[in-house]
Amino acid sequence: MSKVTGKTDGVAKDVMDYLKAVAEYYGKEIKINSGKRTDMYSAEVVFNNWTSNVDRGQIYLTDTLSTANRTTLNNYYKTAEEDLRAKDPDKKKAKDDFLSLAASTIGKNRCILRGVQLILSSLIFWMIR
Repeated sequence: MSKVTGKTDGVAKDVMDYLKAVAEYYGKEIKINSGKRTDMYSAEVVFNNWTSNVDRGQIYLTDTLSTANRTTLNNYYKTAEEDLRAKDPDKKKAKDDFLSLAASTIGKNRCILRGVQLILSSLIFWMIR
């Protein structure tokens, strides 16, 4: 029997029911890699992946992350992580500012969409319902 496993805490019942139906239909186990997140946790994930799979914010639609906010986040990131001349207090402030802005934009929107990150047979994708 197919099942849904992983980090299911905080995932809404209707989303779980949908995932179970998908698992059953495909005869595969669905592993939830990331279920419920706080806004700040989502912001930290974005920061930690800014130059890799987040592609400096390019993965987000402008409804989620405006061009102005994307530019601001990128400038904060550059100061926090890439500017060799930046002093430690400036780096810390830039990271804190990045996290605050990301939490209030990307984090809020992710929670509204009620998304979960899934792993299905080595294929990682986002399911938004």
